[in-house]
Amino acid sequence: MTQSIHEAATTKEPVTLVERRILKPGHENDFYAWVQRAIAASERFPGDQGVSILTFGKEQSNVRYVVHRFADNATARAWMQSGDRAKLMQEAAAFSSPYTQTSSGMAVWFTLPGLPEATPLKWKMSLAIIPSAYIASLIILLILNAFVHGWPLPITNAVVTVFLAFLLTYIGLPVTTRLLHSWLYPQEK
Repeated sequence: MTQSIHEAATTKEPVTLVERRILKPGHENDFYAWVQRAIAASERFPGDQGVSILTFGKEQSNVRYVVHRFADNATARAWMQSGDRAKLMQEAAAFSSPYTQTSSGMAVWFTLPGLPEATPLKWKMSLAIIPSAYIASLIILLILNAFVHGWPLPITNAVVTVFLAFLLTYIGLPVTTRLLHSWLYPQEK
């Protein structure tokens, strides 16, 4: 289950804050100007690891996601409780309404937008990752085996790790969660 950033134990793993904003009609430009101010403000905080803006669905969608990444729970909490963020939230209230969700660790891969309570159990997430990681690493090793004979182990491992991260992020985990959806999220039945 996804924990609130205020309830979570202190952790040193990266924390992702996903904030959904529902824009009032005609306020898209206000939102993007606000985003620039939000990015500039969050970049001043130690532990900030970047901000992404997502729009799903049709081009006409009024829903935007602001995804903040932080080094750990303490830095995410400092941002959430900051005066800068409070001011930004007050500004955004004029043109949108918020919904905020936080996740840490592997739960980020498996949390459905708008359904933070639907995060699968950790043992299920671990089992879901294994086939993707196995297949991706096998493919990488088979392909690279022809090219990296004699390379030092640290360099070979670095190459495998980069390709593994890419394959898991863009292919493995999305496909696995789609295939195992009914097992991972039985409460949606």
